[in-house]
Amino acid sequence: IKFIEKIVKNKNDLNNYLPKRADNVKDYTNSHFFKTKEFITGYMYLGLKYTASYLNSFLIMSSAFLFFTIFSINLISSAFNVSL
Repeated sequence: IKFIEKIVKNKNDLNNYLPKRADNVKDYTNSHFFKTKEFITGYMYLGLKYTASYLNSFLIMSSAFLFFTIFSINLISSAFNVSL
């Protein structure tokens, strides 16, 4: 909790957090803190502690890009009659 409190400007702003939408918290964060060694080491520590959650979040946030890439590869391979 203390780590999160350093990220947000005001603790009450945590009430506006919606886990399925990352963009809504940008206005409420202390962007300078993201450039500190404390944030980077804390982020890495939490990533190692909650690896499955971090991986799941990455895949969810990247799913549109990943889908488009896979779809494009399949479309191109079909067009050129290439099996992947």
